[in-house]
Amino acid sequence: MYLTTLISYSQVQTEINNRQTLVGGRYLIVESREFKKGDYGIPEDVSIIKNDFVEIIKEEGDNITFQSVNTKQAKEAKVDIFEQTLPKYLFFYYAKQQFQRYKGVSVGMYTVPYKLRIAKNCDFEAALSLSTNLAFGIGTRDSQESWLDASVGIGVTSINLTKDNSDATENRTATALTLSFGTVFKFAKNANLGLFLGGDFLNKNDRKMNWIYNEKLWVGVGINVAFSNASTKKEADNSKSNIDNITEVAGKKAAIYAKKTSTGGTPAGGTPAGGTPAGGTPAGGTI
Repeated sequence: MYLTTLISYSQVQTEINNRQTLVGGRYLIVESREFKKGDYGIPEDVSIIKNDFVEIIKEEGDNITFQSVNTKQAKEAKVDIFEQTLPKYLFFYYAKQQFQRYKGVSVGMYTVPYKLRIAKNCDFEAALSLSTNLAFGIGTRDSQESWLDASVGIGVTSINLTKDNSDATENRTATALTLSFGTVFKFAKNANLGLFLGGDFLNKNDRKMNWIYNEKLWVGVGINVAFSNASTKKEADNSKSNIDNITEVAGKKAAIYAKKTSTGGTPAGGTPAGGTPAGGTPAGGTI
């Protein structure tokens, strides 16, 4: 087993087919509800079903137009699966954003300062090793962040040739090509555990030294702080499409309706039924 401290000092995020925008984003309905035409200024009757997946197809002013993508459930409930429209503050109250399971690719460089090699004579050594690494992030639909990264790396390692591990007549330093692959588990935002396999390959001029670990497999367990931070990125088409701005607006409008209710008037359509949905209460007040 080889021990490694994976110290990332250069991280370049590369997004590949992984851009989340407001329009086209997928959301999970957290509570069933029916709205009648005129409720909260809604132009047409709207019916949403708990655990149904919907997709935003248009953002216009303060309204969101969406449709169900879980057609089987929608048909069973005899619900129109075509376009429906809700004010943004209501949509984001009843819908929780979903993200792609594949979080994209991180490109970075890491060091492998310690290795324990598996061969006839096991050897624990400290050597300078620098690799360029690709990490493919995988996660859940409920989170932007990946919890598992599949990693592939290629780099250069400084090898210490001695009388004990080679045919060298005196100690010298050689250079080897290093190939590695493994998996990084992200148990916490800044605490990761990596499992790796790899090998070091001496260059042509140094092979005659018959280094006993040349092309031999090593196995690694690495503990790292912020090795990779692959995540689903949300990009706005314009300032109004920014999800943070939308959430803020939703909270403010929710507060306005809550104030109307507490001061002697429930807005048309009443208070959203069923209590607080699983998605939580919008910031700024309770609807």
